[in-house]
Amino acid sequence: MRTIKEQEDFMLLRRVLDDTIMILQTSKYSNLFVFKGGNCIASMLNANNLPMTSRYTSDIDLHWKEGYRDGWEDLILNIEELLNKYTRLGVKYILKSRRGYTKNANGDSIALIAKIGDKQIDFKIDMNFSYKQVGIQQYKTITTRGIFTGYNDCTILADKLYVLKSIKICRRVKDLYDVYIYTYKGNISMSELLNVINDKWIDFDLDNSYILDEQNKVTIHHAFSKYRFRVSVHDFNTVYNRVLAFVEPVYILIQKNEILDIHWDVREGRWHY
Repeated sequence: MRTIKEQEDFMLLRRVLDDTIMILQTSKYSNLFVFKGGNCIASMLNANNLPMTSRYTSDIDLHWKEGYRDGWEDLILNIEELLNKYTRLGVKYILKSRRGYTKNANGDSIALIAKIGDKQIDFKIDMNFSYKQVGIQQYKTITTRGIFTGYNDCTILADKLYVLKSIKICRRVKDLYDVYIYTYKGNISMSELLNVINDKWIDFDLDNSYILDEQNKVTIHHAFSKYRFRVSVHDFNTVYNRVLAFVEPVYILIQKNEILDIHWDVREGRWHY
């Protein structure tokens, strides 16, 4: 259980993230990027009356259009002025640092400080360049109810499933938990998910799918136990078995190069016609 102070700090961070998201979404740069990651997932949880705090995030993730790198450079130059001019929280935003960046880099990251009263919130904006931005939908920020644009459920899940098939899962075990979260959301279509995967990757190799190999379960369990979840989560076997029931049929259909019109049953925890 969270302490009262932890709950207050969490909600203050959430307000700062939502404030920043809406300033970026309504800026002149908004047609150059798409939000991804934890903020989309947190909004989805909130919209579906699932526990929002089960997906803690302390940063903002973006996909920026490749070919518009000058736009990102311009945003960095103006980020403090932009945030401080349009904040609705009375926050003082400070650009703290920037990751070493080169013109051929795949992405970038900046660290920011938000000062509000006697509180200081540290957060990051992480960005990756992307040639293809598919599967877009609108979300609502949690504290301000503003509209922002991010990847839809199947696009987010496709990225997670790409990680779960490799040893990267041991470094990104939160992706395992994210898939678990999505298994409690309805209206997930197998055909839509497979179409997104086929559209995003031509190299979805499953010859050595990591999560499907029973021998790797111990290693994944170890990584899961070491990850600092910000909330209490179910035991590993509960998470692992439900995720396996979700991903294994997906991987099998990818290997067979087949698409079925089936849907995920939240209550039963399985795919069905």
